[in-house]
Amino acid sequence: MAQMKRTFRPGMMVTIGSFQWRILDVDSEADTALLIADNTDYAGPYHVKWGEVTWKTCTLREWLNGEFYESEFSEEEKKAIIEMNLENPNNPEYGTPGGNNPGNRLRLVAPVARLSQLLRRLCQ
Repeated sequence: MAQMKRTFRPGMMVTIGSFQWRILDVDSEADTALLIADNTDYAGPYHVKWGEVTWKTCTLREWLNGEFYESEFSEEEKKAIIEMNLENPNNPEYGTPGGNNPGNRLRLVAPVARLSQLLRRLCQ
């Protein structure tokens, strides 16, 4: 039986783990897609200690790419989640350094301008 390759488009919803994910962007050449969780129930802090912290050193990143990633996704799903090094810009409002650009499989949406651009395109 021939295996059919599914075509993904921005705006489509897919289920991965126990979450519904909205496709924001598709790169057909790289065979990748950018997804955002439709609903999450995480209510934890960005970091558990007061003081200087960057995305690379915060406890939220550690949880997302550690405990959450390991417990939420099957082995097959984990193979489809690629590690990416994305720009980690300085905070424009406070000037706080963004820090190094660590590899992430899961991350918070940033920069906000890029998210706004993708969401506007979905609404057209």
